[in-house]
Amino acid sequence: MSMHFILCFLLTTSLLAQQRSANCTYKRAIDCDIDILPCACSCGDNRQCWYNGCDDLSRSPSVNVVAANDSHFVLDNMALEQRRERKYYLLGNSVTRHYAFALHALVFEHSVALTDRQTEKSRCQGVLGTNSCSIGDNVKFFWKNTLSDTIASDDVLRDACAKHAHTHNCLNEIFRGASTNDVLIVGSLLSNNSYATSRGHNSWLPFHVSGPQFTDAAEHADAAVVFQMLLDTFPGRIIWHSYPFLRLELDGHKSPFLNYCFRQLNQLTACVLARFTKQHQQQAHRLHFIDLEPLQKTSIEKYVDLIHHPGELSNVIINLLLRMLN
Repeated sequence: MSMHFILCFLLTTSLLAQQRSANCTYKRAIDCDIDILPCACSCGDNRQCWYNGCDDLSRSPSVNVVAANDSHFVLDNMALEQRRERKYYLLGNSVTRHYAFALHALVFEHSVALTDRQTEKSRCQGVLGTNSCSIGDNVKFFWKNTLSDTIASDDVLRDACAKHAHTHNCLNEIFRGASTNDVLIVGSLLSNNSYATSRGHNSWLPFHVSGPQFTDAAEHADAAVVFQMLLDTFPGRIIWHSYPFLRLELDGHKSPFLNYCFRQLNQLTACVLARFTKQHQQQAHRLHFIDLEPLQKTSIEKYVDLIHHPGELSNVIINLLLRMLN
């Protein structure tokens, strides 16, 4: 355990004991009962982190939020056959892009996708907009690192919505032709791209810089609007998966707090989704969140770099995602 973390914990405990010291003001995360203690600890580069995650979710679990714990689950042939009747849309970064290849291989080819990142990247450049592509007839991947109700994209070179001013219009176009039988898998980061732009955030920067920025932008997102936008534009089931756990010993910048940053971002997304689905029960059955960290961090040896994990681990993850369609 690092000295930085110990000092952070002691400082946080002291501040709580002082019952909201005059030197520290509390904020309330949008749409979610998460206390934020801005001066309690830092997520690297002097960015603020959340304290205690989502306590209300642990006290009152939601059926719409699940954790991936089974490292050996596989669907039988009958279950896979049922899933061939659907079309799959995926939004996210290069990790979710591999999930798209892995999904197609598993469901439609009865195999495990072993393609490397550069091969997948070359296959997905400029096919359905920048860095997006169709994989067979039933799987479509769209590069969407962040999902925001404000500015449609954070990356004009890669984002599938780079040509759109509004995310809603972009998603309407992307999902044109989708049916209630189809599935959307989201690996994007919840964000407020207007806020991120105003703060000079840059998604091309290394993780030790962009990670805290992503967390900061998620705190300022109007998540309820983002979730409603997905429900309005996509008619089928929607599964939002957590941002990947990182294999930090392969991070050249040696930033020990990156997983803490992304864990808090994932917890916020899960918490807001749980609250949203409780408040919109008629649509709640279509929107789910799965936390992949418990599985990923116990299978870290299967990573090929800081974030990517093609092969066996991705195959298990796809099986777990598809199980949620039961």
